Amino acid sequence: MKKLLIVILAFIAIFCNINIILAENTETQKVNKMVNKRQPFSNLQLNSLLPHNLSAKGRLAWKLEYNPDNISGNPISLVMLDDSRAIIDYTDTFLAIDISNMKPLGFRKKSSNSSIIPYEGQDFFSFEGYRLIKINFDFFGKESETSYFIPGLGDYSNLVLFIPKQNGFIAGIQGTGDPKYMTPMFGLYEKSYLGYDYLWNHTFNGFATIPPVSIDGNFVVAMNSMIKIVGIDGSIKREIEEDIKPLSCSIGSDGNIYLVYKTKSDYVIRSFDFDGNTKWECPTSVNKTMQPPVVSNDEIVYIIGSSNIEAFSDGEKLWEFALTNDNTPKLASVTNDGLLLVIDGKILHCINKLGEVIWSFKCNKEEKYMTQPILDSTGKVIVATDKKILAIE
Repeated sequence: MKKLLIVILAFIAIFCNINIILAENTETQKVNKMVNKRQPFSNLQLNSLLPHNLSAKGRLAWKLEYNPDNISGNPISLVMLDDSRAIIDYTDTFLAIDISNMKPLGFRKKSSNSSIIPYEGQDFFSFEGYRLIKINFDFFGKESETSYFIPGLGDYSNLVLFIPKQNGFIAGIQGTGDPKYMTPMFGLYEKSYLGYDYLWNHTFNGFATIPPVSIDGNFVVAMNSMIKIVGIDGSIKREIEEDIKPLSCSIGSDGNIYLVYKTKSDYVIRSFDFDGNTKWECPTSVNKTMQPPVVSNDEIVYIIGSSNIEAFSDGEKLWEFALTNDNTPKLASVTNDGLLLVIDGKILHCINKLGEVIWSFKCNKEEKYMTQPILDSTGKVIVATDKKILAIE
């Protein structure tokens, strides 16, 4: 009887462990599902790798004026919930666009220190002050949405990371320092949608680059002289100390970390694993990165600067491409089949991995490109100028 009881207890323990593992795997799958929808920078790894192949050849398919009411602001990013529904993050407003019927649906206020976050189906998250608001695209103008409290977001902070989960969320908030508490601080935490308590919480002094997240849920928090690897459960898995100043960071599809940083005398791009082992490193002329390193499926790394692009692979600089040296946005994405799409003032370039321009498309002379190029499911390029959304086929 005693042996039978031991066997039964052992079976219950195994069954419970299996359920825990299945629950964790299900949650991880839901987080990973967000990876292909997260914008800007295309996914949680921040590598700007798009999930579709390019079909566009450089011809205009359609254009749509998205702001007929002349709302003040500037387009920050273009989010596609699907091929027929788009949202433009317009600084302290967002604009909803019905692509299928080629018409803007209207606008709604949001906090300028946050981004629009796609969720599941037609649901997405926006932020108003300390409120996290879950909105359905088809009913965005109505007051039937659900709102939650998001601690730490205010006049002297910016939301740089947000991962919605089934029962809660993970947020990264960069505090810039206020008149009373001058020290900037970066906070990374998980909490339930309801209530005020954290499930886990870390606060680090100083500024951090936007943290990329690996497929298995490890956050890379890069700060002056310190890189911290934080697990999805909040555990600090590793700390790497080095006298460097990180500028931007992403994770490639190969699972390696790509970090651009400044030493006392140089600017460097480094590839290393999550144990801190360096794969390769190389000096770069880019001293101000416009976005985290763009990494293709074949591990070509593109650094986008204010006046040039540099391409690297396995510790070797492959080529350099000059951009217009002005104050217009310089943003790029790489397609699933390895083509680099980059906006440069009035020109959208499509560049192959050899650094050759395959095609370019100029917008109207009264306009300039503003958002990171993305693809719809058919491989058309979707991008916003300061006046219109353009589709390039």
